[in-house]
Amino acid sequence: NQEIHRHAVETGLGRCGAHDIDFLLTHVVELPERVTVSAEAFVLGDYRKHNTNGGSTMGPRTTPQAFSYFTFIKSGRRLMIV
Repeated sequence: NQEIHRHAVETGLGRCGAHDIDFLLTHVVELPERVTVSAEAFVLGDYRKHNTNGGSTMGPRTTPQAFSYFTFIKSGRRLMIV
């Protein structure tokens, strides 16, 4: 849920050491043909995925997975940001 992610950033969960974390606003659109698509703003630059939804890391960095774990603990084991 984007609002939960936004709240995490606003309350300090998005501060992770020397780096700030932010989230893109996404949209779900149902087209007339009853086809559902998702969309988000285009971000210039190179995109590197570090953490999968399945719990694996991609590459040498473990910071993204540590952030996911921290959000899980901070939320009382109810939510996890991946």
